[in-house]
Order: sequence, then C-alpha cells, then structure tokens
Amino acid sequence: MTGDEPGAGGGSGRGSGYGLVAAFTPRGDALYVGTPRGRLHIYNMAPCSLTRTVTLGAASGCAVKAVVFAPKGDAFVVNSTDRTLRVYRVGDDAPLHKFQDLVNRVQWKTVCFSNSGDFVVAGPSSSATSVWAPCLAP
Repeated sequence: MTGDEPGAGGGSGRGSGYGLVAAFTPRGDALYVGTPRGRLHIYNMAPCSLTRTVTLGAASGCAVKAVVFAPKGDAFVVNSTDRTLRVYRVGDDAPLHKFQDLVNRVQWKTVCFSNSGDFVVAGPSSSATSVWAPCLAP
C-alpha cells in the first residue's frame, strides 16, 4: 500500500488515505473524492463501492483542492496544487483540457462552471478572473 488507497493509513496529512475534498455528481449516483497525492477515488453510490481511481498527472503530490461538476453532469473540473485546472468528461481518465496562467503562475483559489456548462471560470486570490470555453462536444 502506498498510503493513498481508500482506507489506508490512519491519521492526517499527506501520507493518509483520507480525501481532502469530495463532490457528488449532480444526480447523486457517484462520489468523487480527491486525495493529497493527486488522485480521484470514484465511488458508485448504489452499492457504495470504489469504481476506479484516476491519477491527475505525472506530478506526484499535487493535492486536489476542488472537484466541481458541470450543471448537466457530463463533465467536471479539478483544481490542484500544481496550479493546473483539468477538465474531464465523466467516465474518462484523461483530461480533455488543462488550463493554467503561464505568465503569473497563480494558484487558483476557486473554480466553477457557468450555468450552461459552456465556460470554466477561475479566480486567483490576487489578480483578474479567467474564463475559458472548453469544447465538451463528443
């Protein structure tokens, strides 16, 4: 065990198996739990079992700060400590898009989808808000 598996370890901190953030899908049929080591554990709520685990990227230790679903429930965005926002389609293990501020390398404070789900909006703690239009078409 690496200490990041669900139920692994005891206690708190980077080595524990506990999630930092959790979000239900809009329909409430699954729970996405982000860990301190950059993994998403996805649980099916019907039998309450772990469905799969997605690793955010090659950067080990990029803690998941937020998981936010689009209103339609077909996509979600992950904010992590490596200063990258990743947009995923539900059911896919690879991100559709990665967004970051390449000039200032800001840490994103908050992220959300627009009401239509057509735009991703993110704001750092000190500078202007950014808006992206990821293509989510199949």
